[in-house]
Amino acid sequence: MPPLKASELIGMMVKNPQGRSLGVVRDMAFDTRLGRVVYVAVSSGGLFGMGRPWRAVPPSALSFSAEKRKTLILDISPERWAEAPVFHKMRLNELAAEDTRRSIHQYFNQSWPGSEAAKAQVPQNVTSQARAVPISSGRQTGDLATVATTLHVASDILDRAAVTNRQGQNLGRIHDVLLDPGGGKGSLAIIEFGGALKEKDQFTVPIRLFAFMPGYRSVLLDANRRMFTEARPFDAGKWSGATAGALEVCRFQGLAVSSSVQTAQTRSPY
Repeated sequence: MPPLKASELIGMMVKNPQGRSLGVVRDMAFDTRLGRVVYVAVSSGGLFGMGRPWRAVPPSALSFSAEKRKTLILDISPERWAEAPVFHKMRLNELAAEDTRRSIHQYFNQSWPGSEAAKAQVPQNVTSQARAVPISSGRQTGDLATVATTLHVASDILDRAAVTNRQGQNLGRIHDVLLDPGGGKGSLAIIEFGGALKEKDQFTVPIRLFAFMPGYRSVLLDANRRMFTEARPFDAGKWSGATAGALEVCRFQGLAVSSSVQTAQTRSPY
């Protein structure tokens, strides 16, 4: 299945297998330590979801509809959906806690990956090009409490966060995030660089290698401009950098992703 952009996922309808409308995808939360989406925020009904709480849904609980474009399927009854865990972007610390993650997964009958996944950390190895950026939390590496410092919502960074390096050079801005529908690879940030008089170029970088600054006005990436000018073309079939931990910059030239919303219900969108 081809990759899917976060901007395409936001706005998709969510229904149960019986065709009952449950809501619309409003946002999603990334764990930058794991490098992937950990929650999808879905409105719980009402006119455009206004005035209704958003629900925190594990990505593995969602699948693409085989019948309707831009529609996701969530196997849950309307009654149980009404009592589903709430997603609130001001309470990310609570959502990041291991007990909360386990509880939410169990509510949607999904297997919890366990503490081994939660303990995953950004590799500190030095490559020939650059070193992965560690995210400082003031706690011992591997402490489950540090997971809370790496949970961020997509709406705070898409088309907004400027990317800079340790030398203060501007490397562009995060334009979108590329998701792996198969779920086996980490998410990639799509960085856009270029001015008003120049066509904007786009590049992919594993999202787990960013350090997010307070206020999300900028993110830190331990890279240099040469890595962008010499970047090889992005190949979805060789999507390696997101899981290997090394900083791999690739030139992104767009994807034919429209077919990804018409895959079988049994396939997860991650």
